[in-house]
Amino acid sequence: MKRATVFVLVFAAITLMVLTGSVATIYAAQADYPETAAEAAILVEQKTGAVLYAKNADKQMFPASTTKILTALIAVEEGDVDEMVTVGNEVLWIPWDSSKAGLMAEDRLTLRELLYGLMLPSGNDAAYTIAVHIGRKIAGNPDLPIGAALDVFVERMNRRARELGAMHSNFTAPDGYHDDEHYTTARDLALIARAAMAHPLLREVVATGHFTPQTWTGEYVRPWGNTNLLIRPYQFSYEHATGIKTGYTGPAGFCIVASAARDDLELIAVVLNTSKDGRWLDSVGLLEYGFANYVWLQLVEANEIVQRATVAGQDVGQPDRVDIAAARGFAAVFPRRDVSRICSSVRLLPEAVAGAVASRLSAAEKPTLAAPLDKDQVVGELVFSLDDQELFKTPLVVTEPVAAMPWWRPVLRPGLVFLSLGASAAAAFRAGRRRKRRRSIFKTRKKRFGM
Repeated sequence: MKRATVFVLVFAAITLMVLTGSVATIYAAQADYPETAAEAAILVEQKTGAVLYAKNADKQMFPASTTKILTALIAVEEGDVDEMVTVGNEVLWIPWDSSKAGLMAEDRLTLRELLYGLMLPSGNDAAYTIAVHIGRKIAGNPDLPIGAALDVFVERMNRRARELGAMHSNFTAPDGYHDDEHYTTARDLALIARAAMAHPLLREVVATGHFTPQTWTGEYVRPWGNTNLLIRPYQFSYEHATGIKTGYTGPAGFCIVASAARDDLELIAVVLNTSKDGRWLDSVGLLEYGFANYVWLQLVEANEIVQRATVAGQDVGQPDRVDIAAARGFAAVFPRRDVSRICSSVRLLPEAVAGAVASRLSAAEKPTLAAPLDKDQVVGELVFSLDDQELFKTPLVVTEPVAAMPWWRPVLRPGLVFLSLGASAAAAFRAGRRRKRRRSIFKTRKKRFGM
């Protein structure tokens, strides 16, 4: 195994689906790289895109049928997956040696099932059917000629790739059949695959080993098997595999974009131009390397209670303790050996602390906050760091309001006590006088009547 430096990991915020907040922390780690026979390869964490391994990741390569990941992405973004689609003469445009789903002109099936025909048997006929259908939909012209519809779709492919940050790719067809001007990079394919795997339907499609269409009407209806052997129970089956797409042409070699998930960590491996068995061995090797050396950590969740602080100066009937919560959450992928060195600290705003200025507290220390406090008022920040390098910070907010004691209450309190004591003394004096008067009256009556 070679010793090498793991490429820079960039921790970026996601609104959600997992990362919230804003962070761009960069650090490097040392690890043993796996050996890969592929000409180009990359391993990324799926949610954030953090690069865990790279080999010629920006080298221009031919993608073959891994192109269909982008075709599928545009189909779900632009189309109605439950719409019935009629297969047209576009299936006659594909080269004779193409991989096929078995579609014939005038067949009918839903766009949803076309996606299975695209991604499982890697049907170029499905790719062209989807491209013409979606191209006409984008153009707003159901009668657009096949060639013009394909041009519209290909233009959208390239535009969408740029939007995803795939700036070193150029696509000329929806199926990936070889063309010298149809190229990409391992890094660009990882970007496209991450976007595709964010769609629940596409995740379901690429994780399917076999599929039998239910809406397909035609002469040669058949079930489809997945060309991705990592998904199927054969020699190269990988228990953690979740997708996504294989590819092959002579110039491109054997390719695969493979995804897998284990213990909340989701990875995507791109392997380009390797041997027939090498694509399985390289992709599994990369995925196993990722799972062995990295871990997904949710360091704090949005609205998670970080501390319970005491409160000073609150009014009568107000709480004497209040919860402090993180305004934003943070999760990222970390090298396993770095996890034990991740530290957190609480920094309170001086103006929020009662009695003294406190700049930094450990999680075990209990701060005292000064009333008044408003709900969601920022009273400090939670900071995570690794070896004194800041990873992430989020404001800390109060979870409930606390009213302060009004200025006049302490002033009036001694007077109220005095008045209360005075009233009690006066009442006792009056009661004593009444008792004394009753005894005097009783004595007078006793003498008068000889009692």
